[in-house]
Amino acid sequence: MTIKQLTYLLEVSKCGSLNKAAQSLYVTQPNITKVIKELETELNTTLFYRNTKSKTITFTPDGIELLWYAKSLTEQFNIIENRFIKKLNSNYLKFAVSTQHYSFVVAGFIDFIKNKMSNNFEFILREEKTHEVIEDVRTQKSNIGILFISEETQPFTKNYLNSKNIEFFLLKRFNPHIFIRKDHPLTKYKNIHMDDLKKFPAVFFEQEVNAINFYEELLNLKNYTKTIKVTDRDTIYNIIAHTDAYNIGSGNIIEGISSEKIIALPIPENLPKIDVGWIKLKNTFLDENMKLFIKLCEEYLDY
Repeated sequence: MTIKQLTYLLEVSKCGSLNKAAQSLYVTQPNITKVIKELETELNTTLFYRNTKSKTITFTPDGIELLWYAKSLTEQFNIIENRFIKKLNSNYLKFAVSTQHYSFVVAGFIDFIKNKMSNNFEFILREEKTHEVIEDVRTQKSNIGILFISEETQPFTKNYLNSKNIEFFLLKRFNPHIFIRKDHPLTKYKNIHMDDLKKFPAVFFEQEVNAINFYEELLNLKNYTKTIKVTDRDTIYNIIAHTDAYNIGSGNIIEGISSEKIIALPIPENLPKIDVGWIKLKNTFLDENMKLFIKLCEEYLDY
């Protein structure tokens, strides 16, 4: 069994016919038929049936099961290829970051690009849900991850990271701030308290249904009855800038990245601190690219 055979099989499934798969792979149909037939012979099974009249295919139970494994294996192969084989080309640079939704990360990533542009490169910034950030680092889909841990959820989160063989490094600890538009009714208050927020809608980033320990905001937001959930950083900026909705976070605002219509005000109550940090897989080498990106992020966190 080869990666080539599995790749051909996946393309047949994706295209729905041998002819379309052959066109997509830039090979002849007899060639792709031969490769699949060799795979079936090796496994002593039939992977799919061909309808000669409609020129479509129907996968057998064995074929469906193999597709599941094939997808996982080819993804792992691509990771290995991208991470190691392409490194043989000294002019090729790949760097990937997975992060929760932070302006300072975007600003740091832009500066990283400016510093590291070469003839051949691939830079990736993934803004994702918390568990996706962790999984990307665990599988080395990304070199580094950026996320928030509150004092309240720190024991759970750090135990979870440890179970995934991941370590957390603090970038900066923040007191909670509220993000609101500049002419929001709350700007008239001398001090803003949590009870003052209950009359206004809270907007925050959607996580998985059962991921209550992975929210990007303070956990007590889950008790509020007026909530708006989004998945995009620009969307949350626009909602805050044009409505009475608010978000609670670090208070870090980056000029040119964050919306100019939004301000951050401190909450004077004794609330859990916000620890923003970076994660990497244990026992992995901290290379110069990771060090540079962390340094650039630290500079924007000092704003």
